[in-house]
Amino acid sequence: MNKIITGVVAGIIVFAWGMVSWMVLPLHKDSIEKLNVPIALEAVKQAAPESGMYAYPHMDASKEEMKNKPHVLVVTNYAEKSLPVCMGIGFLIQLLGGIFLACLVSKSGLEKFGDRMKLILKVVIFTGIVGSLPNWHYWGFTPMYTALEFADLIIGWGLAGLWIAKRA
Repeated sequence: MNKIITGVVAGIIVFAWGMVSWMVLPLHKDSIEKLNVPIALEAVKQAAPESGMYAYPHMDASKEEMKNKPHVLVVTNYAEKSLPVCMGIGFLIQLLGGIFLACLVSKSGLEKFGDRMKLILKVVIFTGIVGSLPNWHYWGFTPMYTALEFADLIIGWGLAGLWIAKRA
């Protein structure tokens, strides 16, 4: 039960950091460019008429299609979205992550706070490497967006890690 409570509190810490990072601090404002809305929406509706992920050039594109043309990743979701529901699901995801990390640390056998923090930071850095860098490399996520995503992982889970390392 202690691991679950520790993980839940860690998830709350990470969720709170995400809210501060995205909604209070102006960090992410310049990491995503604005679209020319009327033109972009009409083009997206025509090119991607159903909810899904669309890419150009597609995976079966010729070498000629790959040259000198923009690479585009479009994610469409035509379902009505509710901010409270989206945030609630995001909150649950962070809670699951906190519980998982608390269980991992408690099963590690590490007794010292510093050793537990080192493990947590290694997990967080691993997550950033395999979770964020492929989007930068393959899809062209901007370096600024990728760096901020990585920083959010390290700060949010670093703060939660302090709690986990003390309690797990």
